[in-house]
Amino acid sequence: MKIGIIGFGKVGASLFDLLKEKKLKVNVYSKSKKKGNFEKVVKESEVIFICVKDDIIPEVVRKIKKLKIKEKKHFLHLSGATSLTVLDTLKRKGHNTGKLHPVQTFSKRDKNAFKKIYATFSGNEETFKILKKIFQGDLKIIKMKDEEQVLVHIACVFASNFSVYLLIKAEEILKEINLNMEVLKPIIKTSFENVLKFGPSNSLTGPAKRRDIKTIKRHLKVLKKFKKDLFLIYNYISKKILKNGRKI
Repeated sequence: MKIGIIGFGKVGASLFDLLKEKKLKVNVYSKSKKKGNFEKVVKESEVIFICVKDDIIPEVVRKIKKLKIKEKKHFLHLSGATSLTVLDTLKRKGHNTGKLHPVQTFSKRDKNAFKKIYATFSGNEETFKILKKIFQGDLKIIKMKDEEQVLVHIACVFASNFSVYLLIKAEEILKEINLNMEVLKPIIKTSFENVLKFGPSNSLTGPAKRRDIKTIKRHLKVLKKFKKDLFLIYNYISKKILKNGRKI
C-alpha cells in the first residue's frame, strides 16, 4: 500500500516516521519545506493524509480537484475542528473520504505520539477498514458522527490547551518572585496522576472545592493589584467550582 502525506509539520512528520517504522511506502509533499511533488504524491498514493493547518485544507482540496485522477483513492484530513464536508468535492468525484482525529497533542516531531492513543473517525466504511489495518496496534479508532468529533476536539482543548495555558499563568506568578516551575512539579505530577487514577471529579481540591470563601477573597484581593487577567481567570473558575454563581 502506498501512502501520501500532504503537509510536513509536527503532525505530518510524526505520522511519516510512524508509517516508515511500519515499513510502508510513504510519499510526502510540503510546500513550506519544499519537499516532494504534489501531483506525484496524490497520483501515486492509495491513501492520502492531509496534514496541513485547518484553514489551508480547502486550498489543498481545490488543488487535488484539478488533477486528472483515474483511480479511486482515500482522502483524509486530521483536523478535529474542520468538518468532513470540506472533502465533499472529492467524494463527488468518486473517491472515499474520511476525517481521522488523533486524540493527542503534538508539541514536537515524535512518532511515539501516535502510539497507544485514541482517534476518532467519521467517513467512508472502506476507508475506516483500511485505517484499522494501517494503525493496528497503535490507534484505537472510534467511529462517530462528524459533529461529535468536534465535541471531542473541544474536550481536547479543555484537557490539554487550557490546562497548559493555566500552567503558563502559574509560571508567570512564580517568575515575579524569582522562582521557577521546579517548585510546582510535585503538585502538577500528583494532580494529573490523581486525575488519571480517580477521575477529574474525584481529584479536585483547593479553596473553591472546600468553599473556603475567606481564602478566595484574599487571593482575589492580591490578584487585583498583581495582574488583572489573573484576577479575572481566578474569579471565573472559582465561581464555576462553587457552582452557585454568587459574587465572591
